[in-house]
Amino acid sequence: MQGLIRSSSELIVKEALALGADLVGGVDPAGLDGDMERSLQMMFDIATAADKGIDLHLHDGGEPGLATLRRFAELTMESGLQHRTAVSHAYCLGEQTESDVQPTLDMLKHAGVTLVSSVPIDRPMPRGSQVLNTGVNFMLGSDNIRDAWSPFGNGDMLQRASRMAERENWVSDDRLLGTYAWVSNGKLTPSIGDPADFMLVRALNAQHAIASVPARAAVFKKGKRIR
Repeated sequence: MQGLIRSSSELIVKEALALGADLVGGVDPAGLDGDMERSLQMMFDIATAADKGIDLHLHDGGEPGLATLRRFAELTMESGLQHRTAVSHAYCLGEQTESDVQPTLDMLKHAGVTLVSSVPIDRPMPRGSQVLNTGVNFMLGSDNIRDAWSPFGNGDMLQRASRMAERENWVSDDRLLGTYAWVSNGKLTPSIGDPADFMLVRALNAQHAIASVPARAAVFKKGKRIR
């Protein structure tokens, strides 16, 4: 979390990729690395050389944050990495008006950039409804799982989906169900042949589970109970 340039970690990242790392990481090219263009170019050069995707953690706010997103979208297109790059947090998309951030969202949609949010309660975040209406791929994650940054993360994605729905006031059945797609690629109605990865909860239906976040009665992985 110190920036590719600031930490002089280019060689370390390349070594990690050679050992099997899935993605190239980066953080705040302008605010932390101090050189937006050079930092982004380094990320994309490493990613294209290793044929890997990118996950940029962007905390920079205001116009520096939006400028970073726009350049990130351009480089995604230029590098042929459409649908293989993501930006986590992107607080700047929630700090300004919808009309101010819409052109940036349109660029992210065109470039196939995914947005990832931990649904913070202490700062702005991308507006869920605006992101949904624009068609940008959006996923939720759980940050700071008992780490030095914060003690509050727990990895519970059902809880994260519930927080998102409550924050956006998504109270209709359709919107509650739609929130599942932001925390899981699995289907709510399984079919024969699907991976047997699922959890059981005490709830009236899927909507009730999102709203109430019940304790997991059982968790299965590849058909075997693990909890």
